[in-house]
Amino acid sequence: MGATAPENLKVKKLPFSFAVFTNDMVDAIKIFQPHAPIHIFVDTGMHREGVPLEELPKFLAKCQGLKIEGLMTHLATIKNKVQLKKFTEVQKVISPKFIHPGNVWRLGRELYKDVLTFKATVTQIKELKKGDKVGYDFTFSANKKMRVAVVSAGYNDGVDRRLSNNPPFVGRISMNMCVVDLAKFPRAKVGDKIVLPINFQKLFPLEVLVHLNPTIKRVVVE
Repeated sequence: MGATAPENLKVKKLPFSFAVFTNDMVDAIKIFQPHAPIHIFVDTGMHREGVPLEELPKFLAKCQGLKIEGLMTHLATIKNKVQLKKFTEVQKVISPKFIHPGNVWRLGRELYKDVLTFKATVTQIKELKKGDKVGYDFTFSANKKMRVAVVSAGYNDGVDRRLSNNPPFVGRISMNMCVVDLAKFPRAKVGDKIVLPINFQKLFPLEVLVHLNPTIKRVVVE
C-alpha cells in the first residue's frame, strides 16, 4: 500500500491490486500489469503519500482504462473529522467497490501489548561485592553484596538499550547480553529462562516490536 518502484512491475505478471498515487505508477501498471485492479490513494490532509485533492480529477483521467477497485486515504488520528469529511466528499466523485479510510482499526499492536513476553536464558550467575563494577564504562557500581545473572539477550535482539541501569538491569545492555539483578529471584540458576521487561511504557509499542530480532524463536501460546 506504500510506495513501490515502478520498475519492479516489469519482472512478471503479478496477482495483486495496487495502491496508486503517482503518474509513474499508473504508467507502469498500464504497460506491465494492465490486468491489475487499483486503489486510488488520496491525501485528505495528512500530507504524506496520496493524490492531492486538487489534482484528483486529472489523476482519475490518467487512470482511464484501469479497473478502479478501491478508494483509500490515511488518517492522522483515529477520529479526524476534517479528513473524514473530505474523504466523504471524494466519494461523491468516485465510489468503487472498496472504501477504506486507513488507521481507523489498527489492532495489530494491541494484540501484543498484554500478551507478549520476551524470554532469555541465564548463562552465568555471579556474586558481587560492594564496589564491584558491571558492564561497559563501569556505569554501575554495586552498593552492597549482590547476586546477578548474565542473560543471553541484548540490544541486537531487541532489548532496549535505554533500559540500561534501570531495574532489574545492572550496567549497560550489551549487543547480545545483559546483566540482571537477582534480588527478587533467589532460586534462579544457570539454564533458567528469565522474562525480560519490555519498554512499552516509554516507547511507541510498534517501535519495540519492530526491533525484536527476526531470528528470535517465536512460540504462540493459545
